[in-house]
Amino acid sequence: MTILFINKIGLNIKDDHTPLNTKRIPSILLIDYHYPSFHTTNDTLDKCSANSLEIITQSVLNYLYSIE
Repeated sequence: MTILFINKIGLNIKDDHTPLNTKRIPSILLIDYHYPSFHTTNDTLDKCSANSLEIITQSVLNYLYSIE
């Protein structure tokens, strides 16, 4: 079994979610810090993995459906 998410507090980062959090709007930020093209000119759509996007989408949907 592959570990997809590690239950650990990681780096402190200011990114797209920061203004939402400031306004107390719940948000989810998923970043692969080990992705070599992260925030470079090589960080383009053709590098996206359909499998990873499917896993992330399903995980977020499962979480949203679990909220009462």
